[in-house]
Amino acid sequence: MVIRYIDARTYTEADVRQNAARCVEIVRRCHRGMGKRIPGLATFSGCFRFTATMPTR
Repeated sequence: MVIRYIDARTYTEADVRQNAARCVEIVRRCHRGMGKRIPGLATFSGCFRFTATMPTR
């Protein structure tokens, strides 16, 4: 989901390891705050929504 454009670069694995606490805080804020801005199933994580709606064999 795109919220807004940010002029930046994608973190490499080394960047994430160097800034792990900051990365966790950003994801935490996004997950906690998204429901206040977007109602309904849009706040339900994509991988979980996929398995919840995946057809059974």
